[in-house]
Amino acid sequence: MIVKILFLYVLSFFFALPILAKELKVGIGISNYPPYYFVQDGELKGPVIEITRHIVKELGHTLVFQAYPWPRVQSNLRLGGIDMVMMYFKTVQREQYAIYTDTPHIHDASYLFVNKHSKIEFYGSINSVKNYRFGNVRGYSHGTEYDSASQITKSVAVDSNQLIRMLLKGRIDIGVGNKAVVSSHAKEKGVLDKIDFLSPAIEAAPAYFAFSKVKTDSKQLAEQFSIEIKKFIKTEKYHDILTAYGLTK
Repeated sequence: MIVKILFLYVLSFFFALPILAKELKVGIGISNYPPYYFVQDGELKGPVIEITRHIVKELGHTLVFQAYPWPRVQSNLRLGGIDMVMMYFKTVQREQYAIYTDTPHIHDASYLFVNKHSKIEFYGSINSVKNYRFGNVRGYSHGTEYDSASQITKSVAVDSNQLIRMLLKGRIDIGVGNKAVVSSHAKEKGVLDKIDFLSPAIEAAPAYFAFSKVKTDSKQLAEQFSIEIKKFIKTEKYHDILTAYGLTK
């Protein structure tokens, strides 16, 4: 009995130890997702990048970014090819293979957008526009109502730029995406004045860090990150980062 008690004590002590500094493999979409993250002059920038780097520095870890098409990022997270992603929305399906931080570090909102000359009217329910052709980027989540809507026709794009082109060329009637992201891409391409966003948002959701369940230390990493996020979001530096990229808490 004494031996058993000592074994359990040693085991509990072992699992209570902090994770040693490690190199974290971070999956990131190969396509820019401005203003949240993007490549500029060969350097990764954006509020999600700055927030992640701050937290990782506090914890003593290092980052290695690995860029893939978004569906492959998700596959790697599910199979353990990467340790984490920096901006992930909670869904029942994703929670089967990912462990999330308990506190979000940034928020996102999905909107419907249409051609400037469109007569489409939206009343807050996907069902009210079910007869139109929709388009979204493959692998992106836009809330339960849209993700599970089987009554509408959906086409998929590889990235936001292709989604915008699909809309302007008449291949779809309604695009679905994050307003800030779609606006950034449309502005860069000189076509922002050719699209309109319909209100209200179809989904306004918090985004979290997510870690692969395949990794043995994922739960501890999520706990570490959760502690640091709670401290960081109370600081002026955190708010300054969001403001610098045109975002708010």
